Amino acid sequence: MNSKKDFFGTTVRYLLMLIGLVILGGSIALSTKARLGARAWTVFHIGVAKQIGWTQGQVTQVVGLLIVIGSYFLGGIKPAPATLCNMVLIGTFVDIFMTGNLIPEPTSLAQQYAYLLCSVILTGVGTALYISVRLGAGPRDSLMLALTQRSGLRISVVRNSIEVGVLVVGWFLGGPVGVGTLVFAFAIGPVLETCLNVLRKLSEYLHLERFLTVIEPKVKKAEAA
Repeated sequence: MNSKKDFFGTTVRYLLMLIGLVILGGSIALSTKARLGARAWTVFHIGVAKQIGWTQGQVTQVVGLLIVIGSYFLGGIKPAPATLCNMVLIGTFVDIFMTGNLIPEPTSLAQQYAYLLCSVILTGVGTALYISVRLGAGPRDSLMLALTQRSGLRISVVRNSIEVGVLVVGWFLGGPVGVGTLVFAFAIGPVLETCLNVLRKLSEYLHLERFLTVIEPKVKKAEAA
């Protein structure tokens, strides 16, 4: 009986993770369509794609694979099933949204900014859902942990260094840097915190604690300090 419950619970968690990854793929496609500048890793992926002629999703997948391999050799961090799902599926969903024309081209500046705003919000929603099922970190988070272990530096220093590094390289390769890049840099933290708070309250109201373990943002901040 317990094994059936465990199987059901795990299945639901993977389903919720999949929904989170679809949302993240859509958010990346929205920020790309907005043409106002994207988050650091998206700038890098688009820049590489322009240089080698691959799709944005294909570059996302290959970069994710290289990061998973690098994280293992740098810090001995083994990829969890969710890490591999993240690596493969986000790139797939980005290409589906982009090449399938599921998101219309914006026809005005107002629509571009609407796309950007929706992208930031959906990034918070998708990330909150993905991390709350606790099935493993994404490839880029694994790299952050591996470099932190190797260097002995604080996580914030390592994370910021990675973000700035890929942003600069992506910009030189032709990736889209603009006002959207600044919006993501300053807004994604508060948006993610809000999404985590909302998801936590929703989980408690619907009694979904069995499937979601939502972190308390304020507690995490206190621990980090």
